[in-house]
Amino acid sequence: LGIEYLKALKALNSNITPVTIKREGSQYHDAGLRHKFASATAIRKKIYSGRVEETKDHLPDLAYDIIMDEFKKGKYPINLDLLGKMIISSIRRHNRNTLKKFAEISNGLENRIYNEAHQTADLNELISNIKTKAFTWTRIQRNLLHILFDIKENDFIFLDQHGVQYIRILGIRKERTDLLAELKEKAELEIILNPSEILKEIDIDSNDPLIKSLSYDILAGDIYSLLYRSPKYQKGHLDFTTPLIKY
Repeated sequence: LGIEYLKALKALNSNITPVTIKREGSQYHDAGLRHKFASATAIRKKIYSGRVEETKDHLPDLAYDIIMDEFKKGKYPINLDLLGKMIISSIRRHNRNTLKKFAEISNGLENRIYNEAHQTADLNELISNIKTKAFTWTRIQRNLLHILFDIKENDFIFLDQHGVQYIRILGIRKERTDLLAELKEKAELEIILNPSEILKEIDIDSNDPLIKSLSYDILAGDIYSLLYRSPKYQKGHLDFTTPLIKY
């Protein structure tokens, strides 16, 4: 990520001087909370196990309050493991040839995915069995999400060729709502405050890159909401009804 920041600064001919900061306390993948500055790995581990209170001394107060609020509502924690059955059922609906049509699945990866998805119903075991030196854990995670979201290779290329289509505003300070009009006037991309102003239902097969991209965005939200613990928040199309956050 740091290298990408440097590349962006160079591309923009920016006068920003990058500075590295030495990591103190826990190491990057340290799973314990022995130091005040804990690793993200350790914090996630506590949260996923339901022991949120133990992270209080290792998070900013605001971040901790937000996490606790989401936890009490039954909206948290969420991780990729909860998508396991959905992903494996999506794979089992395909044969090897149709799996090859999904984005970034090639060089025999479709065979490994197909074979292993019929041997286990556990996502971590599935990924572990597919993983090789050539097919890394993170790449496989990405490939499996492409299958879940029905992102074919031609969809991937199409969206990549057309680039970013819109800027979606999720929240704004109350005293700066005047910026919205200025943004809409000057921005080179479509400014979206409410997706329902652009489309009424998702259409991932659209030939319009904006509609297609936004549809995948909303589909991701629809699937994500199914992972909430509380049925109250498991509704679909929340992107169409959730108002702009003003704080």
